[in-house]
Amino acid sequence: MRVVIWRPVKNDADDAATPQVTPQVASKDTATPQVTPQVTPKIILHCSVPRTLREIMDCIGLKDRKYCFIHVLTPLLKSEILEPTQPNAHRSPTQKYRLTAKGEELKKQLEHDGKK
Repeated sequence: MRVVIWRPVKNDADDAATPQVTPQVASKDTATPQVTPQVTPKIILHCSVPRTLREIMDCIGLKDRKYCFIHVLTPLLKSEILEPTQPNAHRSPTQKYRLTAKGEELKKQLEHDGKK
C-alpha cells in the first residue's frame, strides 16, 4: 500500500523577503568530515590488530556501512592513523585496517592516560 501526500508549492513571490542562499564550494581539506572525539579512541584501541570495516562498525555501534566509511574511516585514513592492509585492493572483501606508526603512538598515549 502506498500513501501519497501532496504539499502545496510555494511561489518565490510569496517569499520575497527570504534571502537567497548560495552554495559554497568547499576545498578538499574542509570537505573531509571530522571523526568525533569519543569514537577515535575506541577505534584506535580496537585496531591494535587488523580489523574489518564490519568489526570497526560493531565496536563503535554503527550499522550504516557507507556512513561509517565516509564519516569515520576516511578521516582516520587521511590523517594516517589507520591504513589498509591491502592498499591496491580497496574493495576487497578481505580488506582490513591496521594502525600506522602514528596510530601506535596515539594508542600508547591513550593507554598511558587510561592508567592514571
